[in-house]
Amino acid sequence: MRPTTHPVWLQWELDPPVFTVDEVTRVYRTQLAPARHHGLLRPTMRAAAIRCPDCGEDQPVTYVPDASGIRQGYIVCSPCGPTRIRPEQLDQLVFDTAAALHHLFADTRRSIEPLVSDRLWHIGRRTIASRSRELWFVRGIAFNYHDEILEKLKRRPRTIIFTPTPMVAEYWEEHLSNRVIAIEDVVHQDEVQLWLDWDAIEDQILEAADSHDLKPPSRSKRSSRVAKIELLVNELKQHLRTAASYAEATAELLPRPTQNDMAARTGMSKVDVSRCLKDDSANELRLLWQTAGDLDAVLRLPQKSLR
Repeated sequence: MRPTTHPVWLQWELDPPVFTVDEVTRVYRTQLAPARHHGLLRPTMRAAAIRCPDCGEDQPVTYVPDASGIRQGYIVCSPCGPTRIRPEQLDQLVFDTAAALHHLFADTRRSIEPLVSDRLWHIGRRTIASRSRELWFVRGIAFNYHDEILEKLKRRPRTIIFTPTPMVAEYWEEHLSNRVIAIEDVVHQDEVQLWLDWDAIEDQILEAADSHDLKPPSRSKRSSRVAKIELLVNELKQHLRTAASYAEATAELLPRPTQNDMAARTGMSKVDVSRCLKDDSANELRLLWQTAGDLDAVLRLPQKSLR
């Protein structure tokens, strides 16, 4: 899968698609300027966790009122101690999917509505390459809704699907007959404007038509399995970060999550988890799984290996 480099499109795939005020006003100020200008970001709840500025480990945020009653955010990192976090690092803005679709597809016959949670959306219709095309949008791989999304899209093989990034577009193209277009590949922006290049979109559709656009879905589930393995690896790393701190403080092993626990946390089935653990390519996943059940291994685990 091709990587993405633009923070807006990458974050749009995630759940929730949020940015801190610090990211919006400083870190990604240029990239997010058009989104701010057109009102595509709206305030949401403050961050519940944040990385320690010293060691980089995720820590829960505790909010404590100061003398004037204003709630201030703190983290208490075992290796680094307590740290007060600036409000702009905790206040968050969510990238508004409905507003973004209304803006990007303003010159189509829009009928924008969510179809499966906030992951699969109907956009509307537009004439492309002399044909009226139905346009839908899918955000991320959406493990909790994956089968439902797949079932709906398989019934509409001629619908054009948009998704934020190339890597997720490639994932869905491996599972569908539809033409899937990454917004990142066909969008332009300047200091305040953000717009789709419909000539580039038409070129992609015509190119696909020339090579038999409605290709059969891949019979291999390799891509899906790889994505699930990566999700389980990340979940186990998060557990091991907590387990390492717990072991250092108590000299006891934090119980390893069961396969049922892992399934619940990642939105998979227990069968999925079991198959991932047995997959020939899942060496890192198996190593983390074994480590999580061994107190000595947890205590020896380098923190940098869990980032």
